[in-house]
Amino acid sequence: MYGGICRHLDCWRVEAKKCDPEWTSLEEFAVSEPTFEEIEAMACTLARNYIANHQLQRMQRTPAAQRDAQHENGLLLNRSMLQYEELSYAMNTRDIGRIETCLVTWIPMFKATGKHKYVNTMTDFLCKLHFVYPEGLK
Repeated sequence: MYGGICRHLDCWRVEAKKCDPEWTSLEEFAVSEPTFEEIEAMACTLARNYIANHQLQRMQRTPAAQRDAQHENGLLLNRSMLQYEELSYAMNTRDIGRIETCLVTWIPMFKATGKHKYVNTMTDFLCKLHFVYPEGLK
């Protein structure tokens, strides 16, 4: 969790420096008292440029010699860390519906890494939850 937070803060630092080269740290950015609109615009830029999305598939179709594998791995890592943070937050706040939604995103990740016992257990749980368990138990 802390590794993800540090990565996200570093992305904010890099993006702040792009906006104004005088901001070499997040403290200097905070002292400048940015408006909510500026922070919101930066957050949208961060989501677009630092998290894997559908554009990653387009990048992966380019020849291997022209690709930046380190950047692609960083995008995937940022996305996975955000998914973990969301699941952790949902569990800590006891948001069962959100936990269920998060599990759906974890099943293909576990399957891709060969963790078939996790995949089978989560899939079995979700199927029983929706199709087997009586209304009061759901």
